[in-house]
Formats: sequence, C-alpha cells, structure tokens
Amino acid sequence: MVDPFAEMHHLVSRGYQRNFADGHRVTVLAARSGEIIDPARPIKSNFVRAGYNTQIGSTGDPDSRLEREFANLERPILDQIRRVTRRPVGPISARRW
Repeated sequence: MVDPFAEMHHLVSRGYQRNFADGHRVTVLAARSGEIIDPARPIKSNFVRAGYNTQIGSTGDPDSRLEREFANLERPILDQIRRVTRRPVGPISARRW
C-alpha cells in the first residue's frame, strides 16, 4: 500500500501552472532578487509537498481523497477560467463599458 503522506501533492495545480509554462516547464525566480533559480523546472515537480492534502480520517487512517477530488475538478474549472474574456456576457452585455 502506498503511504498517502509520501504522495506528492501540488500546492498549485499543474493545470494552472501550464498557463505560465513553456510547454510543461516554468522559469523559477527568486522573489526578492529576481535571480533565475531554475530556467526550466518541470511543472510536475514545482509547488509540491509530500502528503499536503492528506487528512486523518475518523478511523485514524490517512485519507488522500481530497487530492483526488481536486484532480477531478481541475480540468473543468480551468477550462472555464481559460474562457474568461474582457467581453461582457449576460445581462450586463447590453450596457456600454
């Protein structure tokens, strides 16, 4: 059995990181200096922590269902986010900006 606390979970989803990636890699900068720490880090290994979304269930056993639920929601939510534009839609579309 896999140890749920050893599974690598993303703090920032891979799908969201793809919005800023060149293919499947991102450049990582130091926040204060702007220095490039890694010019091409794979998003698979970026923003990850072991067992980050693992909870202890009522039985006392580790439960990583939250990570799986996030994964199930990720694609449809990101697809909606990517469709957002500045163009007004709905009741406000009749008004001028």
